[in-house]
Amino acid sequence: MKASDYIRKGWTQEASARDSNGEVVDISSPSAVCWCVSGALMAAYGVGGWLAARNKLVAVLDVRLPLTAWNDFPGRTQAEVLEACEKAGV
Repeated sequence: MKASDYIRKGWTQEASARDSNGEVVDISSPSAVCWCVSGALMAAYGVGGWLAARNKLVAVLDVRLPLTAWNDFPGRTQAEVLEACEKAGV
C-alpha cells in the first residue's frame, strides 16, 4: 500500500494514527482507521523507505514546514493531503 491508500481510508491531525473512537493508536495497530501524512508514510514505507517517500512529498509541496505542521495546519483537508501524496507518487 502507498501512503495515499492510507490517507484515502482515513485522515487525521494532531496524531500519527487514530482508531474509530478518535483515540491515538500506533500506526501499525489493527484498530487504526486514519493516519496523518507522516503516519501514513511510515505505515506504507517503514523506517527504511520513509525518508525517500518524505523527500518526494516535500519536493511536490515545496514547503519548508515539517510535514506534521503542514498536515496539522488549520483548514487543511483530507483532499489536499491525498492530492499531494498522489502527485508525489507516494
